[in-house]
Amino acid sequence: MRKAILMFFLTGIFLSKSILGQEFKEDRKFEKISRFTNDKQIILLKSRPVEFKKEDYNTAFPKETRRIYLKLKNPPDKSTLLKLIKQGITLKEYLADNTYVVELTRNRLDKLKKTFFVDGFANVEPEDKITERLYRKNIPSYAREGNYVKVDVAFYADVTLNDALAQVRSAGGTIEKEHFSRTHKLRVSIHQLNIMKLAELDIVKYIEEIPPPKTNVNIDSGKLSNIFWDNDGNTISGLFDKDYNDGSVYYLKGSGINIAVKDGSYAYNHSDFENRLHIIDNDLRPNDNYLKILDMLHTTHVSGTIGAKLSINDMDNDTGGIAELINIYSYNYNYDLNEYETDIATDYVNAIANFSASISNNSWGSEITQNNKYLLGDYSSTSEDLDDFVYDYYDSNALVIKASGNYRDVFTDNDGYFTLPDDSCAKNIVTVGSVGINEADNEISDFSSSGPTNDGRIKPEVVADGYKLVSTIFDYSGGNYTDAYSDCDNHPLWFHQRLSGTSMASPVVTGICALIHEAYKDVHAVFPTADIVKALLINYAEDLGMPGPDFAYGFGLVNAKACIDAIYNLDASDGGHIIKGEIGVTGDFMEYQIDVFENVNDSQPVTLSLVWLILPATLPL
Repeated sequence: MRKAILMFFLTGIFLSKSILGQEFKEDRKFEKISRFTNDKQIILLKSRPVEFKKEDYNTAFPKETRRIYLKLKNPPDKSTLLKLIKQGITLKEYLADNTYVVELTRNRLDKLKKTFFVDGFANVEPEDKITERLYRKNIPSYAREGNYVKVDVAFYADVTLNDALAQVRSAGGTIEKEHFSRTHKLRVSIHQLNIMKLAELDIVKYIEEIPPPKTNVNIDSGKLSNIFWDNDGNTISGLFDKDYNDGSVYYLKGSGINIAVKDGSYAYNHSDFENRLHIIDNDLRPNDNYLKILDMLHTTHVSGTIGAKLSINDMDNDTGGIAELINIYSYNYNYDLNEYETDIATDYVNAIANFSASISNNSWGSEITQNNKYLLGDYSSTSEDLDDFVYDYYDSNALVIKASGNYRDVFTDNDGYFTLPDDSCAKNIVTVGSVGINEADNEISDFSSSGPTNDGRIKPEVVADGYKLVSTIFDYSGGNYTDAYSDCDNHPLWFHQRLSGTSMASPVVTGICALIHEAYKDVHAVFPTADIVKALLINYAEDLGMPGPDFAYGFGLVNAKACIDAIYNLDASDGGHIIKGEIGVTGDFMEYQIDVFENVNDSQPVTLSLVWLILPATLPL
């Protein structure tokens, strides 16, 4: 099959939501309602259905300006945008169905009522800005101290830090941490009775209880398995160091590529890393030595899958990492007291700025229990932060690879579907599930979290082998930790172990992305951006499960060699398989001619993947 990539980077947001039938009552706050209606004058937020009015819309203006919802009849084209600009109106936050948050004066509102391109207006209510848990005062224990709640407060982009600090304090909040310059958020402690007072502030965009503790996403494992395989059964560690039957020869080992690993601890400097491991965060979990060991074992194993050198003592050739010449920069999500906890991208920014490490592996996820399973499939503040980082650092080639989570066999209400933790639901990242169970290499692992997200998107994007992978650990026999991970007797002297989990699948894809970066730079003299890498991964994935993309396997099993082939088999005159363009506003279009080779017949369809990055979603949806 001959495949090609059709790819654009969209600078605007173009969302639509199909709407299908239901009646609503105004007093049904946070009720579990259908997410669809055929009434074009209604959009559905998490808190309530919002009905729009035009000529008969009226609202109070406590100050000179206030923020309201503005619904346009159609996506704004250049002409509409120009008319709005002439009236001093900026479309700030997009919701859905051509609806935006705008800041208006009374005079501007009256003028807009007379325009033909406006469909209607509605108030931004305080309950639109908070989670259902805050509204019902059903606060999870990790976010509560007595009657006080720890929340992350997001502000609109035009709000200054001084204004945010002053108004939060006026509402009774105490500032715990701030990292305003990048995220426009404050972490606030506030009495639960003052939550609505805080939400009534016009400058506040959204309020969410602080995220749950993070956890590693591996499980105990048994029998040895290869790190990855191609059609000939070769392990990925040797995949690009030999000739292929089709005549291709690649010598890719991640040379010149730097990777950030964000995990529960720092990695142990195993001999297989050959001094290519750099520990940036060296904080450890306080007081619990057993869990310290688990954290470090996990991080070391994950790092080894990405970039360990094949052990000289390993006669089975199964301990090597995927990109054995990369540099690994080890960051810790748990105990860095200098890190702003709500800005999970702080380490990513540091890695890019200081070490040019644009790819990050993330084998962690929110700790989900029966008490906070509402986060499954949710687009949360954490999701927003991840999307915001990848979008903002697009030109720095930021790429976030994220384990999907291990909740498929924990929450079985929907046959294992709708089991993605909130941090795996971000749009601009690559979410990775796991295959491999009971010797069936290509079956979804029984633990691997599946989509869809609550807004219906396909997640994970891809799957990789996460079952019984062998990788680096360290000697923990000096303590009483022999039951920390089972079945370590196969490599008793060289400290390697087999583990399972989406934690193990994610670094497989991260290592492959390092090789993609190396190959792409070899051809183009620059590293690829996140949309290019995602397009390669999904376009050349091996379809598994039901035909076409699905919510368990995503687009399929990552095919490393096919991705590399696509990069090297290029026509220098037109960029070959990769077409990259930019569309500015609604109504713009670009046309491309794609030449299909003569040997491609009706039974060999050409596959095109359109991939783009997008601004973070507005959280009330």
